[in-house]
Amino acid sequence: MRSLSAWRQAVLAASVLVLAGCGVFSEPETRPCPRVSVLNEAERITQYKPGPGRDLIDVTFEGKVSGVRSDCKFDGDLLTVGSEIAFTLERGPAAEGREVEFAVFIAVTDSAQAILAKEVFQSKVAFPEGLRRTSGTEEFEQVIPLAEGETGDDYEIIVGFQLSGEQLELNRSRRF
Repeated sequence: MRSLSAWRQAVLAASVLVLAGCGVFSEPETRPCPRVSVLNEAERITQYKPGPGRDLIDVTFEGKVSGVRSDCKFDGDLLTVGSEIAFTLERGPAAEGREVEFAVFIAVTDSAQAILAKEVFQSKVAFPEGLRRTSGTEEFEQVIPLAEGETGDDYEIIVGFQLSGEQLELNRSRRF
């Protein structure tokens, strides 16, 4: 007659074999995620005070996207991409108050660079008392329905500051 502990060991061993057969201990499926990048011309923003002045003394704030991280997960034919955009901001001489507001965009493109979806989000940052520079992050989540045979490689996610025409031309003229 077996002891109770030997019986438990036998049941445990059988359970492990059953679970191993079900794939519990197998490697999870990995598929490629979309590339996430910053649009070069939208990597920086310079905001001037209202009016015609466009000198250094007219700057209310400047910002730069300092990095982007992402991860993705698949659930059947849905691909969910989480992105975190890091930015640094600096108050300019014309700044009034300690808060600045700006817009950030996130766009999904296909392999031909056609924009499939684009969203613009408002972000507000407060500068700590006594500091001219600060940093922050914004987190976004995109859900992409995948057609048969598609993977994350078939898409790209592009992020940046949502710029006015004047801000875009300024960035192009500076060629950062």
